Amino acid sequence: MFKFASAYGLARFHRCRFYLDEPYMKILNATFTINITFLNILKSEYLNLSGIGYRDNTACHYSQKLMLPNSIRYLELTGYWQAYRYFINYTDELRQQFTFRPNIIQIIAPFILQELKWRILCQPTCIHQNQSNITLGNIETTVKDQLDLKNKLRELPFTLVGIHWRRGDMMRPNKQAYGHTVSSFTYLQKAMNYFLEKYTNVIFIVTSDEKNYCKNIFSNNSKVIITPDKFTGEQDLAMLTVCQHTIVTSGTFGWFAAYLAGGDILYDKLSPAKNSGLERDCPPSQYYPPEFIPMRR
Repeated sequence: MFKFASAYGLARFHRCRFYLDEPYMKILNATFTINITFLNILKSEYLNLSGIGYRDNTACHYSQKLMLPNSIRYLELTGYWQAYRYFINYTDELRQQFTFRPNIIQIIAPFILQELKWRILCQPTCIHQNQSNITLGNIETTVKDQLDLKNKLRELPFTLVGIHWRRGDMMRPNKQAYGHTVSSFTYLQKAMNYFLEKYTNVIFIVTSDEKNYCKNIFSNNSKVIITPDKFTGEQDLAMLTVCQHTIVTSGTFGWFAAYLAGGDILYDKLSPAKNSGLERDCPPSQYYPPEFIPMRR
């Protein structure tokens, strides 16, 4: 997603077209309603180019020279390209490109709408709302698409905050040695309190690569909803993007969930580890946009 976003941003900035390898396009199209026909070139055109004028392999470092007018004729992107400044000016367009396919939305919608409907039914005294504005019968759990689901969620008396708690592979010794970190429960509590103090009727939607661990941690917290084990990564990502705000831990999964969702975004200031190889390759100042708010554990 980062590489696509950077290629899109560079193509829009330089008013040129770009070619996306078929395997990448197939993966993206399986999840999102990507439409780049106005920018894309045919594979035959790409193969007939007289040689790539410039090839760059980058992690999170932003290169100002790539943004100079007429600086290059051809550019091939390899590596990760996780520097937000290449595409930040095209956020609205990229959110449109990364719209989830209806079949994904139609799987997550009944789950979240039923969960919220149950909370209105079982905990009416905990919800501050004008009872004349909403009734249980008005909560329809079938939706057409992502926009339809977002509209239905905004009609309910809840503030939804998405959390992606990345653990799993980030706990491997080689990952830790490089600078990857696993956000602590203390950090999550502090971040959650930020939203509880700022908004009313806050519900936290938790996704993770270790959901059983999350179930144990949040077992007595009625303000937390953990997505089902059967949800795929694509479905979990879609669930986070329809939230109003986001708490980010480590990894690009949570980063993109926050970027697509918008709203208030908190991230773990201790990720990546200080003075690590990862911090060198991916400086926080070039990875996190200004609207991402750092929070210490």
